[in-house]
Order: sequence, then C-alpha cells, then structure tokens
Amino acid sequence: MKKVEVMSNVGNMGEVRKLLDDEGVTEKNLLEEHPYLYVKVMARSGRSEEADKKLNTMLKDALMSRSDKRLYEVGKIFYKLGRVDEFKDGISRMRPDADRIFRNIYRRLNDSRYTWDPDTRIL
Repeated sequence: MKKVEVMSNVGNMGEVRKLLDDEGVTEKNLLEEHPYLYVKVMARSGRSEEADKKLNTMLKDALMSRSDKRLYEVGKIFYKLGRVDEFKDGISRMRPDADRIFRNIYRRLNDSRYTWDPDTRIL
C-alpha cells in the first residue's frame, strides 16, 4: 500500500497500475484500507467518474448508517479533495444536525493538536 501511495503522490500512475495488478493490492483492498488514496488514485488514473461514484456512495452509506464517526471519515475525504461544498450539500439534505457535523469536522481538520494523515480512519 505504501508503494501505491508514494507512486501516486509523484504522479507515476503507470507504476501505480502495475502495483495494483502485480503486487496483490486490489482496488477493493485499497478502498477498504485507504479510501482517500483510492479516490485519489482512481481520479489520477483517468477514472474520475468511478471515483466520484464511489465517493458519493460512501457519503450515502455514511448518511444511512447515522454514524457520526463514519460521516467524519467521509467528510475528511471530501475536505482533502477540496469538495467541501458537495459534502455540506449532501449532509444538509439528510441530517438536521448538518451544521454541527460540519463544524466539528472543520474544527478538527484545522486544529493543530490533531495530526491528519490522509489514511487516518478516525477523526
């Protein structure tokens, strides 16, 4: 997984594809273990539509689960991708406490006491 992340960060998508094909790292594993990296890799490899669908599915699943923890995880991915307005719109339609959720995510992402790694699973 680390090699996939490094190659993605330097923009070597050919090597990322090779790692996903040859190294036993599947897209499913990448999605489950590092959802932010999955979306980033799919978008950079020309599969933006697939990445968008998966991201929207993650948001819908988080909203349906009613789990704040899961919403924070998905919100962090939207935030890191610069798609905060999309996240806000999505949660505003389904959650009466959308403003609180968004404020908490924003506060935590900008609080210097927290260390944010793209693959951190819990806010």
